[in-house]
Amino acid sequence: MNRTALIGLLKNHGIDGETSFRILDRYNLGNLPALPTPDPILPGFDGNRVVDRAALPRRTLTQLQVLSALDGMGISHESVARWLKTKQSPIDFGPAEYAELGMLLLPWVSIGILNGGLATSYCDRKKNESANPEVFHSLKEIFGSRGEELRGLPKGLAPAYYNLDGSAGYSFLYLRIRQALLMALGYQNFLKSRGLPEPETDPLFPFFQMTSDGTNLQLSRGIEELQFRNDLSRLANKARVTLTPWLTAVQPLLAAFTHEHVGNPKKLFLGAWGKEQTPLGLPGGHGQNFSVLSGIYNALLNRGKRFVYLGNVDNLGSLPDPGSLGYLALHGGEGAFDFSFKTAVDLKGGVLIRTLEGGLTCADIGPSVKEEVVEQAVLQGQPVLFNCATGLFRLDTLVKELSWINDSLPVRFSNQVKDAGSYSQAEQVTWEVIGLLKNPVILGVDKYKRFLAAKMLVDTFMTSGLVDDGTNLVAEKLYQGMKYLLVHEYGLVDRDGVWVPDTPKTWEEKSL
Repeated sequence: MNRTALIGLLKNHGIDGETSFRILDRYNLGNLPALPTPDPILPGFDGNRVVDRAALPRRTLTQLQVLSALDGMGISHESVARWLKTKQSPIDFGPAEYAELGMLLLPWVSIGILNGGLATSYCDRKKNESANPEVFHSLKEIFGSRGEELRGLPKGLAPAYYNLDGSAGYSFLYLRIRQALLMALGYQNFLKSRGLPEPETDPLFPFFQMTSDGTNLQLSRGIEELQFRNDLSRLANKARVTLTPWLTAVQPLLAAFTHEHVGNPKKLFLGAWGKEQTPLGLPGGHGQNFSVLSGIYNALLNRGKRFVYLGNVDNLGSLPDPGSLGYLALHGGEGAFDFSFKTAVDLKGGVLIRTLEGGLTCADIGPSVKEEVVEQAVLQGQPVLFNCATGLFRLDTLVKELSWINDSLPVRFSNQVKDAGSYSQAEQVTWEVIGLLKNPVILGVDKYKRFLAAKMLVDTFMTSGLVDDGTNLVAEKLYQGMKYLLVHEYGLVDRDGVWVPDTPKTWEEKSL
């Protein structure tokens, strides 16, 4: 079968044949980007490239220097100029000043969400049991009932937490919309309290997202229903925000390729489920967002946005942070990325590494940096900074480099032996983009406020406080972190173990 016919065959199975063959050809010709060589000593805080978010480096700048930095990004508004005039020049920027500047910049920000697939793996019994056998067996009964409810549901529409009585809490996407509206309301209050004029652009909106063929329709319907909820509509009216339709791009499937044991050159895998001439479509990793969302990034830049937040849907702590925004705006870097100290539950994901070439990047444990290297660093007391899957990008720089990023972002091949057959899967990891940036900012954050991720359903149970034997210290910290976020960021109140919506009057002060 010639290539044209194969591309047609792939298309019939919902697979992007052009992109699949482009990856295959580059692999066989040896033209895929070279992987960075990790330095065995993992980096810690240096006060420059890697900084503690709780103690951001202080900077002294004149009003003119601040205006010039913002003007260079296309940000010029009377509210910023008048706010600067209230400060004594030169301005000593510390946590409070960065946060205030960040609040002023919210109209130039949009929030982007990388949606996972269906919650199939998330609630898979064997995967949950192997991920955390102790927690799984202690909650086997509730896992059975809750797991069945999630099958076939996009991750973003799944409960982000469970109440102490075992009932489902609000979904990840409901909470993300609610938090952004509360922050927009805090922004309005911030301007009023200081007598500042308001820019015309909605702060933090429109949201944008990357979906897949398997989730797009359900997510579209789910988001539309959320935006018509009375409580969210009231918040939007109060914050004077238009809940416009999300900007959405659908990630195509890539073809599976032949397993490593077949040898080179690699070919298309055409024996899925034991059937001849049957390809297998697979997700190509969230790193594909830089091509899939390229049109949206350009559209946002043309609409006046200058920063985008990008994060995984399943992390309760992946939220806009005015302090980080203000710091990045003055720092001049292309992006800021959250990392926290690795804990016992941080097993699958990336860690910050220094490369022998002198740069920084995020390397997945296993495929990119050996597990024993990470374990040895932990045992020796070296700082191991684990990626929190939250990035803040300067949009003009990102758009300018999109084509180069797409050509340069590494493609990872992993061998799989599953019911569908033995094959290899090609994926791109979003956060390896750090290694392609000239001047990234790494922010060391509090895991229990910024990284409450739910890779497995047992993770959500732990974070929700359903593990209450008093011996699991990480679970207790996760639970306390969740409670903090539900109150201070999501505006919920605890009523006998059940969290319900509230509108905190002191939201702005708590957040700043």
